[in-house]
Amino acid sequence: MAHFGGDSFSVKSAGIMIDEPRPYVSETTKKILREKGIYVVDENSILLTQDMVSWADKIIVVADNVPIGFFPNEKLIVWKVSDASERDEPKVRKIIDEIEKLVASFLEGNKK
Repeated sequence: MAHFGGDSFSVKSAGIMIDEPRPYVSETTKKILREKGIYVVDENSILLTQDMVSWADKIIVVADNVPIGFFPNEKLIVWKVSDASERDEPKVRKIIDEIEKLVASFLEGNKK
């Protein structure tokens, strides 16, 4: 979001569960993002905290398999994006393109 929204937005990324065997951004994902001029700065997974939920004006869940009962409804936006194997580059590319469009639409609807 920061890549597209500039200084207008502060963004944090976290999850409700950490994938212990793979707590990183896949090489396939990083490669596709680099092609788009987006660089992964910190790829360490972060567990979502109540402080982060309180801090956020909006919480965007980017998944189709995350229980949403933990999140306050007035802050919640759900983008039902499916997972892909990190080895399936065409599907990873399609998902990244889908997320890019969702981000662009969100930003368009939230211009200051």
